[in-house]
Amino acid sequence: MRKIFKIAGAIIAILIIAIVMVFALAALDVGSYSSDANSSQTLPAKGVMVGNALVVFDPGMSGNAKNVATAVASSLQDNGYQVCLAGIKSQAATNYSTSGYDVIVIGGPCYMGKIASSVQNYLKAFNPPQNTTVGAFGIGVLPPDGNTAQAIANEVAPLPADSSVTIKAAMKIVNGQDINGNSETFVAELLNQERPFFAQP
Repeated sequence: MRKIFKIAGAIIAILIIAIVMVFALAALDVGSYSSDANSSQTLPAKGVMVGNALVVFDPGMSGNAKNVATAVASSLQDNGYQVCLAGIKSQAATNYSTSGYDVIVIGGPCYMGKIASSVQNYLKAFNPPQNTTVGAFGIGVLPPDGNTAQAIANEVAPLPADSSVTIKAAMKIVNGQDINGNSETFVAELLNQERPFFAQP
């Protein structure tokens, strides 16, 4: 009889832990509905303007994903791009196909080895003009599940199987890593590669 009570207690404890984890993940993903997720701003190119770029981000709860998006946008500005820095729920983020962007970067926080559900949903409907250069980023506590370029891309930009989008560069930054340095490297790879390439952080 004692064994039955111990087993039942263990099962109940496991269920409680599972429920708490589900609610914690849902709470972390609420960041996509914050005011940052609904706003956008246009940042001027530094020097001679060479094109237009859109950086779409889910800010997450900590705001670290917005910090990465801002660093990516700044690096694009340094390379002559006028940048629209857009929260994932903003009108600017959804009007990408008619706005003449040369470069689009999408990113957000990673939870338990997966990019935020708002980014996943955005990518499901994502269909930019054919000549647009596309990149993706993620930031999280855990390193990528595998150090290969493909593993990073699968985590931060899980495109649908029927997608025609080509990701030119992808990076995942682990909390505590150099956001500015990694973002500069990522943008350099994004702008200079002529073949699909995935940047490691």
